[in-house]
Amino acid sequence: MVGVPTTDTTTAIDNQRAGTLTPGEPAAAIQPVIAAIPAFNEARFIGSVVLHARQFVDLVLVIDDGSTDQTAAIAEAAGAIVLRHETNTGKGGALNSAFTRARRLEARCLVLIDGDGQHRVEDISPDLGAWGIGIADGAI
Repeated sequence: MVGVPTTDTTTAIDNQRAGTLTPGEPAAAIQPVIAAIPAFNEARFIGSVVLHARQFVDLVLVIDDGSTDQTAAIAEAAGAIVLRHETNTGKGGALNSAFTRARRLEARCLVLIDGDGQHRVEDISPDLGAWGIGIADGAI
């Protein structure tokens, strides 16, 4: 399920849907399972959270909500696609960005996790089974 996400992954998904993949462009899941991580000054933890989450989803999306530390650079180095807010918009603004991008990518499901390691990333896997076979529309 896990590929190596790059900043071009969202473009690859769009091109794959349109049937216009260019030679060498990575193929991506048509309806990816996405983990979204709102983050504000989480440089201390974000790398390990991203690396761990990539084991369970197709794409990790970090919403850097105006961080003044190295959150965005570390998240990208760990393999996440990073959306950057110039200023801090709060968790609601970060979540709105995550929902907007997930809709654009026609995600099969979107899993929200914290950037500080508060949520156990390995708990993602059991929840995906219920969504994949239509038992649940969401879980908290």
